[in-house]
Amino acid sequence: MREEVKSLSGQVFVRTASGLVRTISLADVFMFNVFFIGLGYAVAVQYIWAAWMFPGGSIFWGHIVATILCTFMGASYAYLSIAMPRSGGDYVFASRILHPAIGFASSWNLFIWSAFWTQLNGTFFVQFSLSSFFSTLGFGLNNPSLIDVATAITKPVPTFVIGSIVMWLIALLITLPQKIYFTFQKIMFIIAMVGLLVTVGLLVSTTRSGFIATFNEALKPYSKDTYESIIAAAKDAGWNTNPQPSAVNTVGIVPIAFLTLGYGWYTAYFSGEVKEVAKSQMAGIVGSLIFSGVFMAVVGWLYETIIGYEFLSALAYIFYVGGTSVQLPFAPYYTTIVGLLTKNPILVFLVAITLACWGWQWICGNVWAASRGIFAWSYDRLGPEYLSRVHSRWHTPYASILAVYAVAQVIMVVYVFTPYLGTLGGMFGTTLTFFFVALSALLLPYRRKDIFEKMPLRHRIAGIPAVSICGALGVFLCFVMFYYAFTVPALGMITVPMEFALVVVFALGFIIYYSVKAYRMKKGIDIALAYREVPPA
Repeated sequence: MREEVKSLSGQVFVRTASGLVRTISLADVFMFNVFFIGLGYAVAVQYIWAAWMFPGGSIFWGHIVATILCTFMGASYAYLSIAMPRSGGDYVFASRILHPAIGFASSWNLFIWSAFWTQLNGTFFVQFSLSSFFSTLGFGLNNPSLIDVATAITKPVPTFVIGSIVMWLIALLITLPQKIYFTFQKIMFIIAMVGLLVTVGLLVSTTRSGFIATFNEALKPYSKDTYESIIAAAKDAGWNTNPQPSAVNTVGIVPIAFLTLGYGWYTAYFSGEVKEVAKSQMAGIVGSLIFSGVFMAVVGWLYETIIGYEFLSALAYIFYVGGTSVQLPFAPYYTTIVGLLTKNPILVFLVAITLACWGWQWICGNVWAASRGIFAWSYDRLGPEYLSRVHSRWHTPYASILAVYAVAQVIMVVYVFTPYLGTLGGMFGTTLTFFFVALSALLLPYRRKDIFEKMPLRHRIAGIPAVSICGALGVFLCFVMFYYAFTVPALGMITVPMEFALVVVFALGFIIYYSVKAYRMKKGIDIALAYREVPPA
């Protein structure tokens, strides 16, 4: 069979070798996934989202449940990337295990939503990272001008301009040789983790009463409000700031945690560029998910315990719903709140820089995944040949990288200047792709026994292939996500434009696949032959 596919490489595949090289280590995989999970972003925004959307839910246990489920999904990706160690991710997996049309539609879907997330993370970098940077510095150094800057850059035009510049600078970084990229990643990872650990240190160094006194003192120059008056204002507006513990709402926190944990497996999209794939992907993906999930859960518990759930709940209501006389002079994210606990300029700077150091990689990860998908389609002749081009010296798929950025730039215009695209809705677009990957993992030993039997890792539990067990739990996680997507309006999915986009994007993938297949057949090329085996390395 291998000789047959090789003999057809000149016809079915664009060329006989991908042109990509294996330079990425286990440490690189681990750091990439922790970065793309966005540990700094997670602790900055997820706790207040949880208090707003799912009052009474346990932040600690919600994140633990999400970590367990996401770890099984991550293991599904790791097993598949070991079985088929090529760049392309879900496209390679689903097209070889389920059906080529499903594989392409799944990957096309990820491409569009990754472009959505690329631009969204460009805007997030401005509205969360840079804004939090200036507001934290402003409060820490008692400089109102910096606080004004923090507010000004969140307006549509500055957000669009700065976000676009950041996106294209990162496009250059991703296109350069991978050694440069991953060296930069190591440096940023150290700074980001140091900054994050400083925030945890500040948090555990105080008490509830100490925090209240510090918070009230910090607010005096900017507002007449206090810790106590903020809680009272939320109560007066009808918000229950101290709801009964809720197991249902604890599970509801899973989709919020998934917003970050749900991206801890993206190194599977460039397995063709990873050294020692079996060790690097399994340890790097699963390790990053467990490390990040436990970290989020523990810090969430500390945050809720020290600042008080009632205060966190009141902040969430006032910030997201309004309707009170309270005028918060800052966005009440974790880093800004904790940054109030010190006046030391060095510590203030480290806290302020934390989100900026975490934010850049959210843009990168989406482009890495989407560009490798485009590369893989084009390598199989489902896309224009030029999109499979690899730089002769840098060994990066520059054409597909630029394609992602071009689409992202167009989507950014719609997102920043119109109300049609929901912020969190894009998460559920990518979940459709995750579903087909989990299904591929579930069915791998049964539909492609030839590939399964060649895997270096073929664990079994009670006689059942571990890859199938992980896939089944991944499918369950996706159904949990779909349920909350369509039943919780605050998650931003149940809007007509987002529902329409979800259906149209996926359906368009099938239309493109069958159209290209018919076109290639007229040219005498049967692209179905490409799916008999794993693509050439």
